[in-house]
Amino acid sequence: MQVRAWLAEPSIGAAACAQVVDNNDGTYRAQFTAFWEGKPEVKTAIIMTREAVSTAFKRRYIAFQI
Repeated sequence: MQVRAWLAEPSIGAAACAQVVDNNDGTYRAQFTAFWEGKPEVKTAIIMTREAVSTAFKRRYIAFQI
């Protein structure tokens, strides 16, 4: 699983990627460098393989059947 984060400023079409660090306690830290002024939006995404998503849903479904 990967966590990605970035800043986006739609009004000027700017974006910047973040450096994301896993704190190994279930949390992550993202550090940005903004090269412009304004009120950017922080966006995040969790990247998982299709197999990982399928397994997670199957385990959840099985847990509710018990």
